[in-house]
Amino acid sequence: MSASADAVLNIMRGETVKYPVTATTSLYKGSMISKRGGYASALVDGYKFNGHVKSTVLNTVAEGYGAAGDLNVEVYTGKYTAEIALTGVNEYMVGAYVYAYDDNTYCLAPLRTPVGIVRRYVSSGVAEVEFDTNMGRETMGAGVVGIFEGFKKNNLGPACVIANNSGVAGSWVRTSVNGPGAVVLQTIAAIGASPYCNGVLITPDVAENDSESFQLSGAQFMFVDTHPIFFGTRIKVADVTNIDLIMGIGAVDTALLAAWSDNISFRVVDAAGTCFIITEKATTEASATATTLVNDTYVNLGFLWDGASAIYPYVNGTRGTVVATTYLPTSTVGCTPSIEFTAGAASEVGLYMSFLDAYQIL
Repeated sequence: MSASADAVLNIMRGETVKYPVTATTSLYKGSMISKRGGYASALVDGYKFNGHVKSTVLNTVAEGYGAAGDLNVEVYTGKYTAEIALTGVNEYMVGAYVYAYDDNTYCLAPLRTPVGIVRRYVSSGVAEVEFDTNMGRETMGAGVVGIFEGFKKNNLGPACVIANNSGVAGSWVRTSVNGPGAVVLQTIAAIGASPYCNGVLITPDVAENDSESFQLSGAQFMFVDTHPIFFGTRIKVADVTNIDLIMGIGAVDTALLAAWSDNISFRVVDAAGTCFIITEKATTEASATATTLVNDTYVNLGFLWDGASAIYPYVNGTRGTVVATTYLPTSTVGCTPSIEFTAGAASEVGLYMSFLDAYQIL
């Protein structure tokens, strides 16, 4: 939830810098800012992180100010360390990325705005985080959709991306069994509100039940103890009642919606846009409602397997009900980031996807 009062932020080290404040804006101590159009504003999902506020600034008419630049705000900049409340963090997550959904909401499931890295587990729900105002999605990996640094492919460097205007780049494999004869994947120059995150449009053929499906070749995640797995994506579709969709991390397969053997995923199947989180082990599954999709509206979906005893679903940066690990994918099965999208009507234009991130702490 966005900041409406000062927050406790125990900065352990760090430099500061001053920025002019945007018009009619209150920036509270301990909240995060983005610098946009030359002025400091409260951080919102998708915009670059530019630091934490050192002292509250009320650039408002009630305080006798209000015009852009009437007041300056002092913020921490560069790399600095602070203890924060971080839901779901545990001792195995040192090295995990931390994201922001707004100026006062931190998240471990991948979102569009990375802000730092977990450096020390302090206690349940508390971590020491190294924040970095030079961090951005453009510095984290190889492209607009893909798996960034920290994701280990067979214990080696970063994986590849779907990008480059058409086709499937890198090691993504198209496994469609009833789609069109050509891959129709293209980059979108402005897929969201943010200039820091582009994306792709996945467009099946226009006939009923035509599909496109993709899996990342060679990316073998193992759901084993003490090695957390993180997954996140941002999507929208024009008609949520006329599509089938599944996306997540699971076993290599060719028919994901029909019979995906081991996976953790989000699934929508002709159900008024109801999106379920699925956990499946050796073809036995459990499901729980995660959210309801809305026509032509972006939603951030994510989950993390904590490497111990729980699966945490996230919707728009907010953690949902913890999912039991009864049907956690078999620990000996190699799993990989995967997508299958089925158009349900000729009018359906496709699946817009801002990003897909996945990585594991090894």
